Amino acid sequence: MRKSLPKRDQLLLRIGAAKKEAGRAFGFVKILMPPAGQAVTRETFSFQVDKAKLKATEQRDGHYLLRSNLTGEHPAVLWTRYVQLTQIESVVPLVEKRTEHPAHRSSTGTSGRRARG
Repeated sequence: MRKSLPKRDQLLLRIGAAKKEAGRAFGFVKILMPPAGQAVTRETFSFQVDKAKLKATEQRDGHYLLRSNLTGEHPAVLWTRYVQLTQIESVVPLVEKRTEHPAHRSSTGTSGRRARG
């Protein structure tokens, strides 16, 4: 027994749900939709993976561009320093939160927060 094809509006809803679930991966799919008022058939609706776009993205995956004015340093050293910086920056909010806690305030009446100038 052969299933009937969905109506255009049902197809649009299903594509919308698939797009939401797929996230960024949806950008790698080419879809040919039937024009408004035209029936959904195998000739008016098709989809395929955009292989060229996917391949180009896969080649860039994992590559980062790090700009610096430190031209005399080896790139590996710059990358190590950058990673260290991101690790330090991730801890700063925790330290600030801890110093704002009443138990960590000094007895001189300061609030433990940074002075703003």
